[in-house]
Amino acid sequence: MDEHGGYSLSSENQVVTLRATGAWNIETVNSCCKAFKATVEQIKNQSWSCIIELSDWELGPPEMWTEIIALNIWSEVNNKKFEAVVITNNVQRYFFEQLHKTFINAQAKFFNNEIDAITWLNAQK
Repeated sequence: MDEHGGYSLSSENQVVTLRATGAWNIETVNSCCKAFKATVEQIKNQSWSCIIELSDWELGPPEMWTEIIALNIWSEVNNKKFEAVVITNNVQRYFFEQLHKTFINAQAKFFNNEIDAITWLNAQK
């Protein structure tokens, strides 16, 4: 099946930025998780942070949560220290707050805009 929805990934100065858009299907979830890991592989020897930008995202299938939890665990094992999540939808925010309870050492915080998220991440360095 073809991917539905989209994402973009970038990495600069030990910060990975993921921008998600549209409604995802499981193919997009799997593709994004694979691409995210490949991006992190290049920087994981040092601590790193990420910005997850979900303002234009419309969720995905229920089975995606298993993949996202696994990615959160993998990320923390591979040196992620901070995650800033930009999310404006309260339902989505609730689900993501539950997911972030899997973090043991990484710290996550939720924001309504990217400027505040970047400001917080910069203050953590």
